[in-house]
Amino acid sequence: MITTLTVNPAIDLTLEVNGLVVEDVNRVKHFHENIGGKGINVSKVLHELGLAKLHTLAVLGGRRSGRFERIAKSDGLKINKVQIADETRINITIYDQLSHKTTKLNQPGPQITVAEEENLLEICLKTARISKYFLMAGSLLPGLKMNWYAKLLSNIRGNGSYVALDADGETLKKALPEKPSLIKPNRYEAERVLGKRLPNEKSLVWAGRRLREMGAQNVILSLGGEGALFSGKEGAWRGYSIPVRAKSTIGAGDSLMAGFLFQQIRGKSIPESLAFGMACGTHTATLGATEFCTKPEVMKLVSKMVIKKVNGD
Repeated sequence: MITTLTVNPAIDLTLEVNGLVVEDVNRVKHFHENIGGKGINVSKVLHELGLAKLHTLAVLGGRRSGRFERIAKSDGLKINKVQIADETRINITIYDQLSHKTTKLNQPGPQITVAEEENLLEICLKTARISKYFLMAGSLLPGLKMNWYAKLLSNIRGNGSYVALDADGETLKKALPEKPSLIKPNRYEAERVLGKRLPNEKSLVWAGRRLREMGAQNVILSLGGEGALFSGKEGAWRGYSIPVRAKSTIGAGDSLMAGFLFQQIRGKSIPESLAFGMACGTHTATLGATEFCTKPEVMKLVSKMVIKKVNGD
């Protein structure tokens, strides 16, 4: 079984306009309501790919928790919630049909009390003990310290679970010494952690190796339209995607993570898993801001992904 943990999920409101004008009235052409958060997004893709043993754990707050669960149910997703008192956040995405540009307005999230945090940690530990794969992803709730993922990792890494982490900044940096099984920063997130620009393939290979030296056992560097790079004890592989017209990059990295884990769960090799993950991310990028890849289209794209072993790792 794989468990995805989303500590700070959101109800996502997407507004589509035909030419966004600042400091003026803008008429909304279309309106969508979805649920989001990195772990939630990964679960959506895993569900679409047909993964049976999927446990979606999310912290939900206030009256909006029921609204969140109803939306999830309409997507075929069952949420295993950790209830808190404060209200789950609402994020707003504005998609301009004319410029094809996306603007996001994200709330910080609800406050969590000490007692609620203790309950959350206990539930996570119990769930991790029965999960072969455990993914923790996304921003932390206000009230949780930057080392919270590190704390959780230190408590569950001894039970044999494959623990993946998708986080940014200090949250990621503090978790690295606890040796996560897999991390998936994009280029800019990796640059922030390492304090160095990564302009070319040589620097990317170095970054993957350096992040492993800092504690990560395996690293996927998500490079958007340029593909991805995997670094692990077996070596490094560079993945190249096909050119596509990207409508929105939101969720593409989550789709990459989901596709990679899906194939790893099925016992596939690193190159096969990387190609499949990239196909998931590539198809998601061609869709709207709240849409995710479909399995039939992913299967069409997999063979078009080019994976090459990289020397120098």
